Amino acid sequence: MFNFINMKKIIFSVAGIVVNAIIATLVLFSNGCSKDSKLTSNYEEINNTISLRSANVSSATIEISCTGPCENNEICGARWNITDGTIECTCGGCVMSVKKDNASNRSTSSRADMPKIAAHFVDFIQRTHGTENYLITNYKQTFYDLAEFIDIQYIINDNPLEVFSLTFLAKFESSDLNAALTKTVLVDCHGSCDTSAEKCVEVYNTNSGEIYCKCQSDNCKMKIEEVKSN
Repeated sequence: MFNFINMKKIIFSVAGIVVNAIIATLVLFSNGCSKDSKLTSNYEEINNTISLRSANVSSATIEISCTGPCENNEICGARWNITDGTIECTCGGCVMSVKKDNASNRSTSSRADMPKIAAHFVDFIQRTHGTENYLITNYKQTFYDLAEFIDIQYIINDNPLEVFSLTFLAKFESSDLNAALTKTVLVDCHGSCDTSAEKCVEVYNTNSGEIYCKCQSDNCKMKIEEVKSN
């Protein structure tokens, strides 16, 4: 799943992405959510909790980051190749670190449609930030029986002082490796918190199977978009 180019530049073939949850009923998101929980065409904004109950809590995790010096004052990070859904470091001096936690010895071959998720990510960056100049600073992929969860931290326009985050959830019909993908959604917590010590970021509770925004301020809202087929 991993290829090393000249021992420095590494491409990580990500076939899919993360969460064992039942991404059942986006309509259930209205339970205890924001003042306006109406679903508009392709997304819903809420500011509380999504309940995603898992059928099996055992999981495996892969975490990826790129570090090291780049030439020409570039910033080291990772970018997605939309065509094949791979993630690669941005320069020759930028080396990929891969950490794996797989005590249950489950398969880490992803079943999600990675090129589709990569394309949606880049489109979301363009719509949200008005640019396609992004770098992924940390990528965490967690595998469950019925779903996969991807947590992505990224920066915009080479500004390392402001880090953004979002999450993709992909749900499957069964635990079989060839099981059909039933739904993929993007979850993004955005806005501000009541104190500077808090962060408006996504949190996945592996014990309860819930995804929620870390701070519960009225100004920290959750956006949900379905990743649709082309």
